[in-house]
Amino acid sequence: MAWQVIKQPNGRFLIFSSIVDMILFRDCSRAQIEALYIEDSRQKQQYAITRLMDTIERGENPYFQFALSYEEAIKADKKASK
Repeated sequence: MAWQVIKQPNGRFLIFSSIVDMILFRDCSRAQIEALYIEDSRQKQQYAITRLMDTIERGENPYFQFALSYEEAIKADKKASK
């Protein structure tokens, strides 16, 4: 994220983007800044989990050499549960 939170002279905050060199949000409270960051993170995680699930549903391996099969996961779980 290329956002910078900057305190304004009036005590409120703005978010400046170094990608577009523009102020994206201005005159925000602390709670509004927190909410903007939380929503941005939520959207990024939603995108990531959608990609992960789509990859798995296509039968592809999203974990490269560290992937376990169903059987390997069950076997590892049983071993760890002993």
